[in-house]
This record gives sequence, C-alpha cells and structure tokens, in this order.
Amino acid sequence: MIDIFRKILKKNKSTDVGENLRYYTRISDLIVSAGLFSMIFSVKLNVTDYFGSANLSEITDPSFLTNLLNFLNSQWLLLTFALFVFIWYLLYKIAVKNETEILVRLYSQFNPPQGWEELLGQKWVPVLSVGITLAFLAMAWFIDDIMKFCLIMLLLNLMDVRGNNLMRQNLTLHFENKKHIPLDSDLHKAFIMRRREVAKEYWIWKPQIERITIMIIFTLVAFTLASSELTFGFKVWPWVPYLIIIFTIIGNEYTMGIWRSQRDQELDLIEENQNKHEQSLMNEIK
Repeated sequence: MIDIFRKILKKNKSTDVGENLRYYTRISDLIVSAGLFSMIFSVKLNVTDYFGSANLSEITDPSFLTNLLNFLNSQWLLLTFALFVFIWYLLYKIAVKNETEILVRLYSQFNPPQGWEELLGQKWVPVLSVGITLAFLAMAWFIDDIMKFCLIMLLLNLMDVRGNNLMRQNLTLHFENKKHIPLDSDLHKAFIMRRREVAKEYWIWKPQIERITIMIIFTLVAFTLASSELTFGFKVWPWVPYLIIIFTIIGNEYTMGIWRSQRDQELDLIEENQNKHEQSLMNEIK
C-alpha cells in the first residue's frame, strides 16, 4: 500500500505531456473524492452536534479544543472506521488507474484492440465502474450500520468477482488472437510479450477469485455476528463485526500489495530494459 501511495503522491519529474496530465488529474480526483467523503462522514459522525456551524475563525476559540476533545472521545471508533473506509477507497482508485496504464502497455501501438463491441462483457464495464464507486459511497454512508455495510460490501465483492472474470477472459482471448500479437517489425515486440507474461501471472494465474471468496466468507461472518441478537437471541460486543471487517480488508490489501509489488518490480525491469534498448538504437543512428 505504501508503494502505491508513493507512486501517486511523489513529485512528478517527467516532461511528457500525457504523463503530466494523468498525474495532475489523479491528484484532482483524490481531492474531489476527499471532499465528497468528508461531507458524508460529517453527517454520519454528527459533527455539527459538537462544533455547530463553526468557521475557520472559530478554530482559535478556546471552546473549539474542548469540542474537539469531546468529539474524539465519543466518536473515535467510528471516526477510525470512516478513515479506514476512505483509505480503502483511495487504494482502489489508485490501483485502477495504475492497472489501466499497465493494460495499455500490453499492446502494440501499431495494432491495438479496436473492436470495443467485440469485447466480452463490454456492457458490464460502465456498470462495474459506476457500481463499485457507488458501493464505496454507500458503505461510507452506512459506517454506523454494520449490517447494511456488510450487505453492500458483499455486493462490492460480487462486482469484483465479475470484473476479475471479465479481465481473465478478455486477456486470454486477446493474447491468443494472432491479430493482437505485435508485428515482427515492431521494435517493442519483445518487451510487450514480456509484459504479457507478467500480466498473465497477475490477472490469470494468481488466485484472485479465491481471494475475493475469502473476503465474502469473513463478511458473512461479520454480518451474522452483527445480526446475532435478531437471529439467534444473543448479542456480541458491537465492535466485533467492525474489527472482522477491518482485518478482512487489511488482509486483502496486504495480499494484493505483495502481488502488485512483485508485478510492478518485473514491469519496472522490463521498462528499464526497453529504455536501454531504445537508447542503444539512438546511439547507433547517431
């Protein structure tokens, strides 16, 4: 997770126009997301009950510190969970943008895929893109209702399963299609084919579906415990389901972090080799 944040937040030193546009758009997206989530959390955490409609000039008022301490004392658990959900969302958004860049590099610029209508499950792409974002917003809204939070998280996991299946199917289909194999005249062919092997390892051979299944199981456990009083007549400590969800997400992100780190190291090496190859060709021309 640290590597992902480092990549997105570090100062951009590239002079490439496209890369700079993507970089600053990424930062803009994060700012917009932070504002949207903060509005939701301010309602769910009853911020106005503690601070009223305080403006910046009132922050220096001695009562502000007292209100802040009261707020943290009574809402620290829910506030921690809210921040946790927001960080999880940021990791998702950053990962999606990074992986989109990786997918583009799996094809030659001379014969990239053109048949959007031929893409397996192409109608699902906008549905999943919007649906997953809405699911995160819904989870943010229900941070104070763990039963509904778990139900939405289950829906998110099911969308993740669908997205992973579509990725596997389409990559397999495209990689086996001769028209998508880089031409022999493409100087980047060897590097593209090496990137494809890395992509296969990450998206096709890694147990992605099994990973999501584990998340589903623990989410169901959390939901069962949250509803235990209604269903079985006994009550557990209210924060037990929250802790299960937190550790489930941490375990998932830790696993994904290891897989992504391995993938990115291999891709960085390929990129370095490609740059050296291009530089050697330039030297020959000179």
